Parts: sequence; structure tokens; C-alpha cells
Amino acid sequence: MNRPPAEHWLLLGQRALAAGRADRARELAKRILAEQPNRPEALALLANADLLLEELDEAISALDLLSALGRADLARVLARALNRRGARRLRNGDLSGAGEDLRRATTIWPELPEAWFNLALYEQARGRRTEALAACREALRLVPEDAEARLLAAELEDEPASALAQLEALPPTLPPPLAANALRVAAELMARQDLPASRGAIEGLVDAQTALAEELGALLALDGEIGPARALLRTVARRREARGESGLAARLKAELALGAVPLHRAELDAWREDFVRGLQRLEEAHRAGMLRASSLEDIGHAPFLLAYHGESDRDLLARLGDLLAALARPLGPRIAARRKRGGRRVAMISSFFRDSTVGHYFASWPEALRRAGFELTLVQLGPRRDAMTERLARSADRFRFHDEGPDALARWIAEAGFDLILYPELGMDARVFALAALRLAPVQLCAWGHPISSGLPTIDGFLSVAAMEPADAREHYRERLILLPGIGTAYPRPPPPEPLDRTALGLPQETVLVFYPHSPFKIHPENDELLADLAASEPALRFVLFEGERPSFRARLEQRLLDAFARKGVDARSRLLWLPLMPRQRYLAVAACCDFLLDCLRWSGGNTTLDALSVALPVLTAPGRFMRARQSAAMLALIGAEELVAPDREALLALARRFAREAERKSSWRARLASTAHALYERNDSAPALAAAIEDWLAPGSD
Repeated sequence: MNRPPAEHWLLLGQRALAAGRADRARELAKRILAEQPNRPEALALLANADLLLEELDEAISALDLLSALGRADLARVLARALNRRGARRLRNGDLSGAGEDLRRATTIWPELPEAWFNLALYEQARGRRTEALAACREALRLVPEDAEARLLAAELEDEPASALAQLEALPPTLPPPLAANALRVAAELMARQDLPASRGAIEGLVDAQTALAEELGALLALDGEIGPARALLRTVARRREARGESGLAARLKAELALGAVPLHRAELDAWREDFVRGLQRLEEAHRAGMLRASSLEDIGHAPFLLAYHGESDRDLLARLGDLLAALARPLGPRIAARRKRGGRRVAMISSFFRDSTVGHYFASWPEALRRAGFELTLVQLGPRRDAMTERLARSADRFRFHDEGPDALARWIAEAGFDLILYPELGMDARVFALAALRLAPVQLCAWGHPISSGLPTIDGFLSVAAMEPADAREHYRERLILLPGIGTAYPRPPPPEPLDRTALGLPQETVLVFYPHSPFKIHPENDELLADLAASEPALRFVLFEGERPSFRARLEQRLLDAFARKGVDARSRLLWLPLMPRQRYLAVAACCDFLLDCLRWSGGNTTLDALSVALPVLTAPGRFMRARQSAAMLALIGAEELVAPDREALLALARRFAREAERKSSWRARLASTAHALYERNDSAPALAAAIEDWLAPGSD
């Protein structure tokens, strides 16, 4: 006797589901339901197949229909499906749908802990801490050993003692992601209130994950969470010292913590004041004999972010430089303070002899020095190297790739007996900064790869660019200033990008696009009002920005701009086009599709401006007080484009308005730059001046 078709399909569907073929089971279930819409076995088959396929909407519809048909035994399955969909909606930002699903799940099956946990996350996202904590406690009632719920409860507790109790109840060992979250909660707790009683739980966490705690502390500082960062890093230092280790690295990070992107000018000023107070505490501790380094890695603290504040920091950097050099001195190999002059052994040391801004800027220098008769050794600190590294290695007499600690490299450098060491940048790589704090050669120079004084007493001269420096430039450097002509280097013009139009790049048509590609940490709050004023006067204008390396960078800058634009009556959300970081060729294609680049006050474009001019994009700028705010102006002057340089902020705003309104002006400048900008690239005038400067430093009798 033949089976009825529906029975046959049901059997095949159940076999397919058992074999893991959920798509086939789903197809057969739908065949049955097309003929028998409310057949329970087919609905159950469809629901199970949809759950395996993550088709949660259809699975829940089928389960709801089964419940209406009296299948109360499926309450757990329905609750779990609702929890999964609610969690997905929560991740996707659909708070309304997430809340509806998660409340239903906890109502249908109150004993489902993951639904209570996700409900707690939902309530936290809505800013309802009390409701979130109540849901979290329900999850812990069902599964007391749930570390994630325990951590969330610690974060939500208003009373520090209650939060501490949650941390104390954590298991002794945690996987790294949970450990990082536990340390973050502990740092926030310590920043909220000084809790001597917390030492046991929190220091136990730090002892178990010391390296992770130190890394997290540094990241918290970058994200602007200075209080938690400092509290966590001080705990790391204390725990290391209690174990007989050096806590100096963590102590330096704690006392000199700076955020990357301030939320407003007042926060930036507060960070700077804290930095000064922290430096003073370190100086006092050093004078009291309380600071000692066991390796150069302990003193590897480069004050990278300080430069982007655009202030006169020579004296502050000199104080820090003296401290770090004093701490480094006992660790350094002993060499003669001054060897016999007239030697020609030169080393260039960096971790940026690769595809990077510093790499492109100074790629011509190794060959220039070698051609001038110097015996050149190029040293690249790892772990990164690329095709550009290999090309630069071939331009030197010797090449060393060093992927060990700075102490081993310092010994090798001292044994090599160089007559002069040249650092293309100081301030971007903490390991290189620590090396530079030692006297490893009779003459030590640095260049403007990070365009601010190193502050180190061990650096004799600072190589800069005459056209980029103000009249009082010598007052801005601790080192003796050496000025080069042109742009100081032979910069290779980037290959032209693939010609892509705005549609292909996802950019809007029929609007003025202002290219504003500066890294978020370079954008001083002083820029916010400039952008807001321009947006208020030019409704058709949009800014093209890039997100930065960390989510907090965009979030903090975006909040700042939202506030500044709102003060001018402008909704910034519709005027800011945020793009992810991208390969250089696509970046250049985006630049080519914009109308003009607006330079950044206090930190002008260097590589950014060279890239823009390479695609004939007009660059509008106003020079600032220091070299780091004058690079674009110098480049424009060198190609006869002084009209793009405004004397001050108000004149820059007026110039940008004219460019936004006058299509003919933009077109004219594009044509002009296409025929003149080439003069900036691969200039040869700096090479003889560089060689002469090195000769002068190495000449017998020079000091």
C-alpha cells in the first residue's frame, strides 16, 4: 500500500534533519504545510530546521503556532529561540525588538539564565541600571558560577562594596577575554573610590594577569579613561615590585598617562595638568632613590601624544628627557664620550624603515649618505618588515633587522663603534626612545619624523626644514637645530590611483566634499568651531573623515563635532562622512574625488599634504606657531601656491567658503597643481645639505 505524500515527505524530512541537512528538511516541511497548514509534526520539523539555519523569524512563527495548538511542552524551545533572536537584535542595535523578545523569553521560561543575562545587557544599553542589575541577579540565581554575569553585576552595582563582593566571587582563573573585562571593571571601581579593602580581590586579578593588566591600562589611557588607567597601572607597578620585579614601566605609564582624543578643551587641559603633576612625582621619587630600571624596556616611554596638543613643550620634554636619561644611564654599555673625530661610520635606526609615513619621508637618506662616502648601517627594529624594508636595506652598506629587546641592540650598537647615530624619528616608538636616552655614539642626531624636540640630553642635533620653521625656531628645541632646504628629502611621488568616480567609492554626488583625513588624535579641539562655522554657512558641504585605529577615536571626535555643530544649529550626523582606514591607493582615489583638503590647525599635513597634491587636490591651510603646524604652508610656497595659505583661522574660513562656492576656482587650481606639484617630489637639493651637515658634525674639532 502506498504512503500518502505528506507522510512520505514527513519521514524524508525527519531523516534529512537527523543527517544535518536542515535546508532539505525545511523544504519538505513547507511542502506539507502548503497542503496542511496546521499540521503539528510539519510545524515542528520546520521550526527545528529553521533553528539550525538561524532562520529565527520563521522558527518563532512556527513555534508560536504550535503553542496556539496546545503544544505547551515547546515553551523551552520557544524561549531559547526568542533569546537568540533578542541577542541578535541587541547586537544589531535594534533595542526595541530585542527588549520585546527577551522579556517574552523570560516570561515563557523564567528558568532560562542566558535570557536574563541578555535582558540585563538590553537594560544596560537603555541606561536602566536598576533593571539591568535585577535581571543580572536572576541570571546569577540560576547559575551562580556564571563569570560573565558576575562581571556585569560588578559593573552595575552602585555600592563599591557590593561591586567588590561580585569581583571576589569570581573563579580564580579566567580566560583572557573575561580576565580583560574583569580588570576593566576593577580599574573603574578603583577610580570611583579609594578602597583599601579591594586590594585582595583586585590585586589577585592583577597578579594572575599582570601583562594583560598593563596592556589594558595603556589602552584605557588611549581611550581617554585616565582615572581607571592610572589606578590599574599603579596596581600593576605595586604588584610587580612586591614580587621583586621592576614596576617602573607601569609607573611611568600611570603618571604620564594621556588620552588620544579629548572630549573638549577642558579635558585636554586637565590631562596636561595631570601629566605635569605626574612628572613631578616621578622626579621626586627619583631624587629619593625610589626609581630603578632593570632594562631599557622599563624606561621605554615615548611622549607621543604630547606633540599633538600644539603647545610649547620644550622645557617639559627636557625634564622628562633628563629623567629617562638618568634612569637609562646605569643600563647602558660604557663608551667613550667622544671618540676621535673624522670617522665616517653612520647608523640610521628606526622601526619605520617600511611602508609608513616615516619610511616614505626618509627613504632617500640612506642612499644620499652612502653616495656622500659615509659607511652606512641601517637598523630596522622588528617585528615588521616589508618590500620597502628590503629595498632600503640594499641602499645601505650594512643592514641589521633586530627583533629582540632594546638592551641587546644597545650592546650591539656600542660594540659596532659608530661615529654618528641618526634617528629619523624620536617619540613614536618607545623602544627607540629608550635607546636614544643612552649615549651610544659620540654624535647623536634626530630628524623631524616626529616633529618636536626629543627633550633628551643625549641627542645633539635636530634635523629640520628651513621653509617649515618659524623665525624663533631655535627656541623650540633642546637640540642644536640643523636646517635643510626644500622639503628636506627626496619624497617619491605615489603612483596615481585607479580613476574611480564618487559612485564607485560610495560618496555622494552633487555636493561639496571637503577632504579632512587627519588622524583623530591630531585634530585639536580648536578645529571643531572652524568645521562647524564652515558647515553652517555652506549647507551643501560634507566632510570626509577617517575613523582611526580605535573605536573610541571616532566616538570621541564625533561627539565633539556633534556638540560644536549643534551650537551653530547644524546636525553633524548628516554632514560627516566617516570612512574606514583603507589601502593607500584607494585613499588617493577618495582624495581625487573631493573638492579640497582643509588642513588641520596646530598639526598640519605632511605626508597627508604630499598625497593630496599628488592627485592635484587643493590644500587650504593656515600656518601655526611651530614647525608641526607649518609643513603644508611650506610645501605650497615651494610650488608657488601661496594663495592657498591663509594668515589666520578667520582667513582660512573665508578661503574655504570661496572654494566651496566657486566651482571655477576649484577647477582652475586643480589644473594648476597638476602642472606644478611635481616640483615637490624627488627634489635633490636636500641631499648635499644633509651630507654637509653630517660632515660638519663629524669634522675634527667640532663640538
